[in-house]
Amino acid sequence: VVLADQAGAYLSLMLANTKLAETRQFEAYNRLSAFLVHDLKNIVAQLKLITTNSDKHKNNPEFVSDAFRTVDSAAARLDKVLQHLRNRAKSVDEEPPQRVDLKSLLVRVVEERAASRPKPKLELGSEEVFVNSVEERLKNVLTHLIQNAQEASEDDGVVKVSVAPQPSEMVVVAIEDSGCGMSEEFVNRKLFKPFVTTKGNSGMGIGMYESKQFLESTGGSITVNSVEGTGTTVSIQLPLA
Repeated sequence: VVLADQAGAYLSLMLANTKLAETRQFEAYNRLSAFLVHDLKNIVAQLKLITTNSDKHKNNPEFVSDAFRTVDSAAARLDKVLQHLRNRAKSVDEEPPQRVDLKSLLVRVVEERAASRPKPKLELGSEEVFVNSVEERLKNVLTHLIQNAQEASEDDGVVKVSVAPQPSEMVVVAIEDSGCGMSEEFVNRKLFKPFVTTKGNSGMGIGMYESKQFLESTGGSITVNSVEGTGTTVSIQLPLA
């Protein structure tokens, strides 16, 4: 009887461990799927922006240049999505940080987002700034935050992006907008939770969660100050390279 009880307990433990492993695999798959869908949604939004404005601005050389840059950016992001799918056995979080030219990256992101209104204003100092990060994923974070600021603001509003080195071997990128703002309760309790969004059916609630996870994985952080009806400032702290 004792041996039977021990064998039963061992078998139950083995089955429980197998079930737990399967559950973790499904969680990892669902998490990756959510991130991929979020990226694809943003790529589609970029391309739709071109088609929406094409009839009105197709004879404007500046619009044509912006359109080509947007298509090039969308193609690069799609390549990254396909690369992650091909290498799905390797976690996207395993890509090692590298030396990234922050100012050059910000210039590219702001140029790509310039086709949307309000057009973001970029304030850069004269010093070079290199950070320790993963360039493509940092680009996705910056793009998402600037897009959020634009979507929260009126077309004639203000979106400002600035860089300020800190004395503690960090640099802060601040993204300020004059949009609708968020309540303190939402910022503190819901903003960084997955699948929670203020955008209704048009949002997935993954962007801020993914941004926070990525920044913290590379030694950075993100803070949000917002006032309803006034605007929001998102500050991301990055380690200098």
